[in-house]
Amino acid sequence: MGVRNNLNAEEKDGSTDLMWAAFAGQKEKAELLIQEGADMNATNKYGSTALMWAAVKGYTEVTKLLVKAGADVNTKNSYGKTALEYARDKDHDDIVQLLLEAGAKE
Repeated sequence: MGVRNNLNAEEKDGSTDLMWAAFAGQKEKAELLIQEGADMNATNKYGSTALMWAAVKGYTEVTKLLVKAGADVNTKNSYGKTALEYARDKDHDDIVQLLLEAGAKE
């Protein structure tokens, strides 16, 4: 599971390895990146975070991991949306509940 030397290196749009791991539902890779110090609250040029990507894709275990590790559940992206709103939009009720329990604001 190769991790780049710079854990918070970004692609042109600002997306990080942790964001891509969250988007793909790769819990083990996300866990490794977090253990190695990846910035959980990094945003890409649209203001999106790894937590938002996990929530919109419906990856409950990755979402739990990010929340437990301290990801900010109330970050809004440049579209004014939070992880909670993305989870609701996609009817990921388990993630909605998880985010609410973690302090996500309505």
